[in-house]
Amino acid sequence: MGGNLVTWRSKKQKVVALSHAEAEFRGLTKGICELIWLKRLLTEHGYLHL
Repeated sequence: MGGNLVTWRSKKQKVVALSHAEAEFRGLTKGICELIWLKRLLTEHGYLHL
């Protein structure tokens, strides 16, 4: 916000995916959780009006 980075994180996964589809699903799920968190943060600070 205001040209500053809001969130950035990189870490090793705790589990090993058994298939490519499972790895994609885990990544998608993590991304959705981040988006929900960001939406709530922006809403609390008055940047999003839904």
